Amino acid sequence: MAISFKKYVDIVSRVIGAAIVPRRDLIGRIFTKNVLVPTNSLIDFTSADDVGAYFGTDSQEYKRAAFYFGFISKNNKKAQKLTFARWNAAAVAPSIIGDTAQKVLASFQAVTDGHFFLTMGTVTAEVGPCDFSGDGDLATVAGTIQAAVQAADVDGNFTGATVTYDAVRGSFNLTGGTAADAVINSAAGQTGTNILPLIGWVNTGLATANDAIFSDGDDGLTASETVQASVDASDNFGSFLFMDAVSDAQKQAISAYIAGLNIKFIYCVGVLQADAATLQDTVKDNAGTSLIIISDTETDQYDEMADMIVLAATDYSARRSVQNYMFQMFNGLSAKVSDTLTSNALDAIRVNYYGVTQTAGTNLAFYQRGYLQGVFGTDPVNTNIYANEMWLKDAAGSDLMNLLLTASAIAATPSGAAQAVTTLREGVVAEALNNGAISVGKELTPAQKEQITTITGVEDAWYQVQDQGYYLSASVVDFENNGVTEYKIVYTLVYAKADAIRKVDGEHSLV
Repeated sequence: MAISFKKYVDIVSRVIGAAIVPRRDLIGRIFTKNVLVPTNSLIDFTSADDVGAYFGTDSQEYKRAAFYFGFISKNNKKAQKLTFARWNAAAVAPSIIGDTAQKVLASFQAVTDGHFFLTMGTVTAEVGPCDFSGDGDLATVAGTIQAAVQAADVDGNFTGATVTYDAVRGSFNLTGGTAADAVINSAAGQTGTNILPLIGWVNTGLATANDAIFSDGDDGLTASETVQASVDASDNFGSFLFMDAVSDAQKQAISAYIAGLNIKFIYCVGVLQADAATLQDTVKDNAGTSLIIISDTETDQYDEMADMIVLAATDYSARRSVQNYMFQMFNGLSAKVSDTLTSNALDAIRVNYYGVTQTAGTNLAFYQRGYLQGVFGTDPVNTNIYANEMWLKDAAGSDLMNLLLTASAIAATPSGAAQAVTTLREGVVAEALNNGAISVGKELTPAQKEQITTITGVEDAWYQVQDQGYYLSASVVDFENNGVTEYKIVYTLVYAKADAIRKVDGEHSLV
């Protein structure tokens, strides 16, 4: 036995440079009232088939997912994930939708002492005994369970509970007696036979097609409150919409909330042509809201998902991957606008639509024109520019937070500011030059040159923006926080946005 080498030389190994703070996935989030989505929860899917297995292939959720995942971009990319979230416009009781495993009547008839614990709200009670020996069908089994639940406690959730057997889904479903905020859970009983696996009420915590769905009671939220709660729970998405009808007042509230987040999400809103001007007038100053013309008769066409789909199918890690939202073609969509007068009127108020033109006797239908609401001249009203900045802001934030978390310390000196500049330049700026979010060689107007000089305080900064695509600088400043002097890095990034062509004019001279 030798003396440990570590007594003299002790080397510690670790991996450095690993990202700690992830970037957001700019995927779609759909709010639905479907009870298969648990309250206060998110369900992620990576394919339309998975959505169909969970909601059923006749569901609106599946049809939307098929449209969403079926789109292939011009860069040969498609959306990788889609999230569904619950919207409770009114209070709901706690509930369990049982699993879909096959239920065999004989298995129940063999049980005379079934027990389990059930929690609803602040009450936990042992349910049972359940004697199924005389039950002649599964609906009667549900009645036996219901009677036992109602007898388990005097709390309203128990006494008013209902239990039914859904023969189509093949599940036993429970609904508590009180529509209000209340958790729900189950556990094996202390006596008798644990019947939770038999009735399909085992809480695995998973949201897959074959698992039980435990949904807490909820007091209900407005559509605007639902969006805010969802963002607080997880901001890992880029755009969203509501499947169910939302009042114009609530649309305005959501639109104002999104605008206040400063280029973080796109709110996709379907609107009938007859209502477009009225709705647009209420949200016109709110950046990030996309109004899209829909049909009141073609209910299985989802024009309002266009921006969501293009954004989710944009791979910002790839070269020249940024997209023009105009001229996108979607299988399954019919034109909603087919005349120039209507097209001009909608363009004037920045309302999008799937429109058709014609050449050589052939109709060409595509998405037009890729606009967002917002204050013109201040907010990015072109969807592609807004989406690119949304990605760039998130990526920059992730890179800088990783710097703060991995560096032992960043000096409150010019060298510390230089660290931030290097992190951005070698990270997100390099990526933006690669994917096209930053445009190199863009001719700047005299007004733009003057603004760059004013913003940066550097006379020739506009040369860098024009020739290199960007100008980046940083400095250290002090500030007071609760009476304590602290220091922060303030950086300035000015970049040439990637404008997209929407029209080609030509001149033919015949000699």
